Amino acid sequence: MKVFSKTHTNNSTLQKQIKTIKERGGIYEVNGMTVKYYFPTSVSSYLKYNTIEKRVKTIKKEGNILTFKKPFNWMGKQYGQILVNGASIKIVNGTQVRNIMKNQILEIVVVKTNIVKIDIGKGALYNVFIPFADVTAPVTADAEALKEAINEFLAVSVTAGTATEAKQIIEIEKLSSLNATADSIKNAVSALDNKIFFEPVLVDESNPNVIYKGFASPAAKGEEPVWAIQRVGINAEICSYQWADGNKNFDNVWNDRATLTYA
Repeated sequence: MKVFSKTHTNNSTLQKQIKTIKERGGIYEVNGMTVKYYFPTSVSSYLKYNTIEKRVKTIKKEGNILTFKKPFNWMGKQYGQILVNGASIKIVNGTQVRNIMKNQILEIVVVKTNIVKIDIGKGALYNVFIPFADVTAPVTADAEALKEAINEFLAVSVTAGTATEAKQIIEIEKLSSLNATADSIKNAVSALDNKIFFEPVLVDESNPNVIYKGFASPAAKGEEPVWAIQRVGINAEICSYQWADGNKNFDNVWNDRATLTYA
């Protein structure tokens, strides 16, 4: 593969040659006013794409798609398209498909003048390298423009369709439901504030070897089913602590404490 080098005396002629190199599918590097470039050995196989006009005709009208006139290599396999697919980008070649989640992408940058690198944060061997000269759709002026095009259609696909009125109504309904649940929890916690099992509201020590302790709100009445009742018994100097119905629920009547079942 022959490498060419040309030093220009002004920027205008430099840019003209760069344009010609791009249109012919060449790989180039610019250092000051000198451009070094070469044409891949397989470039003759896709000379039908050697002008912008011809490339435009190859664009596939399928939304956010990068189409390549020849497959590019990634992780040892050849791929021919990159598509935006909801929360991921899909790299496709025939039946071979690889999905990269958008939140994996750390950056999209131009390297070596005309190659766009997609860094997915898993190390250099996993990065996607896209030669600008091989991209037929979308048609862009240079690698920097291609980078911006990729950034743009990734961003658009993330937000597209997410702010419809119907979806906003659904989100509002969900928020209203969460607020109602939060209020319910708040009320339940408030109701428990005066029922914490630190001190009972009523204590009955009138029975031999048995003490009844009633827990409820301070304003609770003895005939109301709003009590958690504990029975403390002693037998052979051993104390036992039991609750009405075997639980601490506030659903018993204090006046019935002697006849309730304890466990």
